[in-house]
Amino acid sequence: MSEELDRNRRYLVPVARLDLPDQPHDVHLSLMQWMPRWEAWATGSALCGLSTQQGALPEGTEATCPNCASYRPTYEAVLAAEVAMDTRTLAPRYNGSPVTVTVTGLPQEAAEAVTRYAERLTQELDEHRRTQQYARTLAYRLAERRSRPTVPQLSDADRLERSRRGEQAVRPVVAEIRIASPSAGGGANLRLFDRNGSCTEHRHRWNLTEAPAAGTSARFAPVDGSLDQGALTAALLAGAEERMQAAGFVRERGARWQAHESGGVHTGRPDPQSVRVRITPTPAYLAFVEAAHGPEPDIPELGDGWSIQRRQRGRWTVRKNLSDFWNLTWQPVIGGACWRVWDERDRTQLLGSAPTAEQALELIGAPLA
Repeated sequence: MSEELDRNRRYLVPVARLDLPDQPHDVHLSLMQWMPRWEAWATGSALCGLSTQQGALPEGTEATCPNCASYRPTYEAVLAAEVAMDTRTLAPRYNGSPVTVTVTGLPQEAAEAVTRYAERLTQELDEHRRTQQYARTLAYRLAERRSRPTVPQLSDADRLERSRRGEQAVRPVVAEIRIASPSAGGGANLRLFDRNGSCTEHRHRWNLTEAPAAGTSARFAPVDGSLDQGALTAALLAGAEERMQAAGFVRERGARWQAHESGGVHTGRPDPQSVRVRITPTPAYLAFVEAAHGPEPDIPELGDGWSIQRRQRGRWTVRKNLSDFWNLTWQPVIGGACWRVWDERDRTQLLGSAPTAEQALELIGAPLA
């Protein structure tokens, strides 16, 4: 029956009650209309106000609800007036969903024109809504970007200069030899401190006594007595100054090792387990700093079939016939430079190191131009 109905009209149809124990066993009346959103006919509540099952009962089913029957004449009069006034329900789409538009007293051609006009209006409204949403998103992102702190874009020279100043701030100025307590085995170590009293343990700390053989209880080979009782031997001082020189530092001219005044409960008293001396950088260390913060070294030109390309500071890629390639790295060290060659053809592995770029390139057979 529903296939023959006009989808622009509403109909009064019988509907079944909800299967609830407190509702009477009556057949109710409800309005049925076409729902464009679901492409189906749908019924609402009964005329008497009770909830009902969805869908109309077969045509000819008699309504038995007395309350629905009392409202029936009013609803039939309204539906008849709609038919007389040629009322139609149109469904233009807005934001992907149908919007109900009701027109009255218009012929079919005019109703279709109204539908097209309503669809155009809803499309323009939808486009306006998307434009506003996009503008709000852009404004939010711009405000968020402006609220972020500005990070200065530094050139390579600026970054190197900052790094140079940082090195000067943490450059060691004092060396200390300390003897551990007897309970700790009496070992001795050397540490270098910057002007703020800080020590970079992984770079500026060394043990001056060897670890004992396996099976002994001492942590280090013992050092007899405290420093002022003969533990500060010539061999210990020579080992300390050898370590310092390898790190790029020597004693200041005229400076001598002296007992260090400790903190804590012994504040202001010489510490018999610790001595210090003022130190200064060697020319080799200053050359290392200049190389680390100065221009990169020149890279030699390669022969036919070979190419070399800079990737970043201290790193180049060497290629042979556009297939095999290696990484060449440069790192300044105290007393010179360390060039390394890394094989990248199968998996990254170190092939070797050399003091010059030319010698490093010889490890992979790269011919010089």
